[in-house]
Amino acid sequence: MHNVYPFGLNECYRQKENVGRAAKDIMDKIADSTPFRASDKIREFQDGHKSLTTLANDLEFPNPHGHCETYENLTEKELKFEIKRITQKPLWKHWPPLLLVIDGENVDIRGALEYFHPLLSKVNNHIVQLDDIESIKGLEYQHVFLVIGKKLFDQLENQFQGTGQKVYAKRRLLRIPFSRAKDSMVVFVM
Repeated sequence: MHNVYPFGLNECYRQKENVGRAAKDIMDKIADSTPFRASDKIREFQDGHKSLTTLANDLEFPNPHGHCETYENLTEKELKFEIKRITQKPLWKHWPPLLLVIDGENVDIRGALEYFHPLLSKVNNHIVQLDDIESIKGLEYQHVFLVIGKKLFDQLENQFQGTGQKVYAKRRLLRIPFSRAKDSMVVFVM
């Protein structure tokens, strides 16, 4: 009646290619996860979300380059490398260029902040805990550092099933920090 036609967008110019691909990999693992254990419920859940997942996750990233790294056993040498890497390049002045996301459930927040202090004192930053991740929805950062515990890292790497609706909903929100990074995304497992 109104001649309205949807146009699905499938290219993201905002994120650099390597960052976008890494984010997409995590988003695909989250999309393949489910709050259920029973195979019939899993199938029904995935069928019900298939079209939305395809629309959200089938992206290409034509803006080349970007930096992605995961440190499963973070050392001071690796942290110094990452600090040097981002501080030797032009940083945004209009908005904090660095988002630091801390998994307060599995990581000692005070200890993480002390460990990252050399970085935080050099770069304008925004710090958020995973429990407050929705507060950064729609925002953009030049660099995102995600500090997570081993348990959460394993769930992201291997998918998660049978967690129940509440935990699944929290894990789905992990799409947010991965999609906020423009130039680099670094995951530190502590």
